Amino acid sequence: MSSFPAADSPSDSQKLVPFNLAEDRVKNELAGAVRDLGSSGEESENLSSLVRKIRALFPELMQLRGDHDATLELRDRQLKELAPYLLGTNTFMGGSAPEKEAFEPEPLENPLDEVARRMWEISVTEQTIERYKAQEQAFRDEILASVSPEHLPMVRWALSQA
Repeated sequence: MSSFPAADSPSDSQKLVPFNLAEDRVKNELAGAVRDLGSSGEESENLSSLVRKIRALFPELMQLRGDHDATLELRDRQLKELAPYLLGTNTFMGGSAPEKEAFEPEPLENPLDEVARRMWEISVTEQTIERYKAQEQAFRDEILASVSPEHLPMVRWALSQA
């Protein structure tokens, strides 16, 4: 059910991706990438090169986005596994028992205790998702702050596509 051990807590912010932004590197590389796009007539055809450049320049951002997506999938799976308890069936959805991972705890005997445990796991996952969102926004803000104003719209668009 959960890829986090039960001891995980909202204070696990050390697990987030470190982001070391060399502002000069970003300015030079992104400005060069935007210049490489050529004239405005060619921009629409070559914007994918800017997206690739951003992906290459900021692997930390790409890793964070991947971690965020994986955590969203975990939360969705946790919610799906909680549904039978909320519906009163107290059983796993058909066929999910063989998919059970070795480190996953056994369901508690008292269904209310099991619901409480699962709700706590979901809340921890939700807090992790919020931290990922905040850190990704901070990365984006730092990147955008280091870009020349004339390049801002293109870089903002490319960041959304990267």
